[in-house]
This record gives sequence, C-alpha cells and structure tokens, in this order.
Amino acid sequence: MKSKNRIQYFLIAIVVGFVFSCKDELPREDPDILPPEERVSIESDKEALYRYQTNKDIILHGLIQYDENKKIYFLDASENDIKDLGISIEAYQDGLLRVEQLNQINIERQ
Repeated sequence: MKSKNRIQYFLIAIVVGFVFSCKDELPREDPDILPPEERVSIESDKEALYRYQTNKDIILHGLIQYDENKKIYFLDASENDIKDLGISIEAYQDGLLRVEQLNQINIERQ
C-alpha cells in the first residue's frame, strides 16, 4: 500500500510541476513578419508621448481647477505663468473663456 501512495504522490507532483512550469505569456510575433500597417515603432511611441506632454491645450486644460468651498472653477495660472510655459495669450484667453463656460454650467445645475 505504501508503494501505491508513493506513486500517486509522485504523479501528482509531476502534474503540478507541469502546470507551474507553463508560462502565461502569449508568443510574440516577429515584427519583421508583420504587415507594415501593424508595425509599431518604439520611436513613434516616444514621439507621441512627447507630443502629448507638450500639447499646449492639454497643459492649459490641466490648469483649470475647482474650488470646493466657493463652488467655482478657476484657471490656476497667471499671464506670466502662461508666457513662461510657452502658451500664447490667445490660448490663455480661450482658457479663461472655458472657465467662464464651466462656471455658467455649474450655476445652471445648482
């Protein structure tokens, strides 16, 4: 009886070993084999990230804040700050217009 138990434990150990040795990764396709429209370049990803991080509209949008106490939106930058960031005065004025629109919508909903 002891030898049958040993064989069963041995077989269970082998099965468990096979299960844990499997990788959960999908095989990666060679990018040289992919058609040109499906190829993604690391350089293009870096360029896209750079463009996203330097997009003046996104930067300006990120400067719009909400004051919980006063229940209003405001642009958290002065004209000098905007100039230092390289954003045009026209874009700054557009940001102020957005803030006014947000505050108007906020008033209507209250």
